[in-house]
Amino acid sequence: MASSLMFDKSASISLIAHDAGSANLLTHFFIGINTQPAKVFMVGPAKKIWENYFPDMLISNSIKEAVSGCSIVITGTGWQTDIEHEARILAKNMDIYSIACVDHWVNYEERFNRNNEIILPDEIWVFDKHALDLARNFFPDIKILLEKNYYIHNMLQSAKNYTAPQIPEILYLTEPIKDNWGRGTDGEFQALDYFLENIAKLGLPTKYNLVLRLHPSENSNKYLSLLQSKNVKFRLDISTEVAESISRSSWVIGCQTFALVLALQFKKTVYSSLPPHAPKSTLPFKEIINIKDL
Repeated sequence: MASSLMFDKSASISLIAHDAGSANLLTHFFIGINTQPAKVFMVGPAKKIWENYFPDMLISNSIKEAVSGCSIVITGTGWQTDIEHEARILAKNMDIYSIACVDHWVNYEERFNRNNEIILPDEIWVFDKHALDLARNFFPDIKILLEKNYYIHNMLQSAKNYTAPQIPEILYLTEPIKDNWGRGTDGEFQALDYFLENIAKLGLPTKYNLVLRLHPSENSNKYLSLLQSKNVKFRLDISTEVAESISRSSWVIGCQTFALVLALQFKKTVYSSLPPHAPKSTLPFKEIINIKDL
């Protein structure tokens, strides 16, 4: 599990990301190896995550500014933006070594394709053995490294500071879904609705609190109409760290967000709320219980 950077922490590194998944992994990676990149360009959810841990480090004004003068470019591989794709293009054109962080178990080839333009990195980082096998299958000619998941490690450490509430909590983790599964309504709304309609299948105690934690890219009112139409009482979780949210909970529910995998590490009972007409979950962990199978 050796990193390209471990032998030379003095390398001039540019770090570029947008989505929360890769930002969490890369931010905690740099915390774990006790160093910082030379330049950073973060936007969207990634910027908020980075600034929470490195508030004093200036963020570059553009991708080009962040890449110029660096010897290594490390990017996320999110689908919500093109900035990481553009950074890999710049790195290739400027003959700079490029590393891409893959933070999930789906759409490996699509992560490097924008408008039929495929730009692959020189090296790919993954953070668990499932992802390692997938990456090797899709990219047999690219160097693949299995890095230590400092994010999970640090979240487990921080969880020791939190205590469970007297009334047990069920935590629902939202996430944007890029598909409506032929039903005309975005998948995340269908999944939440399916969960609410089938919550009795979970065999919960008479008294519990429902807590909703939004994906970093979502606004606070996104699900309000649906919840109000169901006359559901809930609390919106605004904790800085998802580790605190998971630590407080007894059950964790979601579609296929990475946070469900984190919840497994916390030894929580974890459910997938994907409805029967949705495709099978992309999370390769048999410990996650499908509500549709109950």
